[in-house]
Amino acid sequence: MASSNGAANGTESHAERAERVLSDAEQTAEQATAKAVDCIARVADRLREEAEDIWAEAQAIRRGQRS
Repeated sequence: MASSNGAANGTESHAERAERVLSDAEQTAEQATAKAVDCIARVADRLREEAEDIWAEAQAIRRGQRS
């Protein structure tokens, strides 16, 4: 469970434990943020592609109606 040398021999202070816990939380938050950014980027790409398709279809319909 413990990862620092002090924790291995049971001498980890409260401050050291707090630092370790905060460091672990920071790493977890960074990983979650990276996953969220990746997901948002993929959704944005899909939305852009859909918007381009809708625009192209609307233009085709418009040209077809004017012919």
